Amino acid sequence: MITLYAVRHGETDYNQEDRVQGSHDSRLTEFGRAQARALAERFRGKKVDALFSSPLKRALETAETISAALGGLEINVNEDFHELRCGEFEGVLYEEIKRTRWEEFLTWLREPDVQAPGGESMNQLYSRVSSALKEILTDAPDGSNIAVVGHAGVVRMTLAALVGVPVGVSTSFSLTNASVSIFNRRRSRWTCHVWNDTSHLGELEGEVKSVL
Repeated sequence: MITLYAVRHGETDYNQEDRVQGSHDSRLTEFGRAQARALAERFRGKKVDALFSSPLKRALETAETISAALGGLEINVNEDFHELRCGEFEGVLYEEIKRTRWEEFLTWLREPDVQAPGGESMNQLYSRVSSALKEILTDAPDGSNIAVVGHAGVVRMTLAALVGVPVGVSTSFSLTNASVSIFNRRRSRWTCHVWNDTSHLGELEGEVKSVL
């Protein structure tokens, strides 16, 4: 069996303010750092053979905290695990989008070929995430445990790529900051064993606000 841990980064200021984040390179808040430390304790003592991260600061800082708990395990930064580029929607409050561009925004989320103005489509995100997963998983030996620290969009596309959930449907799956989703491969078949687990956070669990 191969196990893949898909981890969402801790809270950022944009998450706190309920803004679309996308490629904005924000750092973790103090609360987000506490979440990252709780994540790290979840992984402490576990067998993790390889650790990958998005290049964005919020994911990389989360990955660094996990790495320290794993004795300094090397972090492999992969550009393809970058969050969805949201174009004109980035930095805008969700409440404002709901007032002014809600139907356009929903169409972008639900229709995989529709690009955000000045940004990416869900299928473009899916293409690069699935390509990165194929690269790191194809030759992984049986018994491997692999962790990928990324973003809501990356974890949702992991669900689509490994389990076959349609891309336009995957955007409706809720994800909390600093959550862990677990995928297992047995006999060449992937299953989602755990989705959006936050049991390690306790009182540090935040509200599910942002979509991306």
